Amino acid sequence: MTNAGARSRAAARSDGAFVLDGVSFAVGAALLAATRVTHVPIPRRSLFEDLKEGWGEVRSRDWYGTSLVAHAAWNGSAAVLTTLGPAIAVREMGGWVAMLQVGAVGLLAGALLAERARPRRPVLVANLGLAVYALPPALLAASVWGPGVPLGISAVLVGVACVGTAAVPGVRRFNGSRGGAVVTV
Repeated sequence: MTNAGARSRAAARSDGAFVLDGVSFAVGAALLAATRVTHVPIPRRSLFEDLKEGWGEVRSRDWYGTSLVAHAAWNGSAAVLTTLGPAIAVREMGGWVAMLQVGAVGLLAGALLAERARPRRPVLVANLGLAVYALPPALLAASVWGPGVPLGISAVLVGVACVGTAAVPGVRRFNGSRGGAVVTV
């Protein structure tokens, strides 16, 4: 088979992925359109008053501050993975679409499981679940030196930050019975 033939077959496979992605966005838009939102009036205050109150809330809950750090590390790792991951995956493994599809299946399975799961320690379970995100950048970084170094660093950071929240007493104690938001569709 010629190189052009291989490219056309790869393009056809990726077109299907784009169509599936577009359909998933359309379904998401339809679900958001069906969501009922009640307007709740909020008293006007200054930005600094809001920041002061918010910082006080963060400081009063050790589990919340450490979870913010873990989620910041996770978001940083996601940025590195989505920037460098495709280039490294194409060069080292021949493609990125399969990794995206596996990730999408995992997200769907996780969402369905999360809907039914009622862990005793939801913050701890959530942060340990986020630590799993260290695997894709670590696996990509293991196959390459150079551009993969930031992937390895981000894998270590997200793993340590998310698993490290287990050391915070508030994370281990928090059982979700106080506070928290519930969204209904």
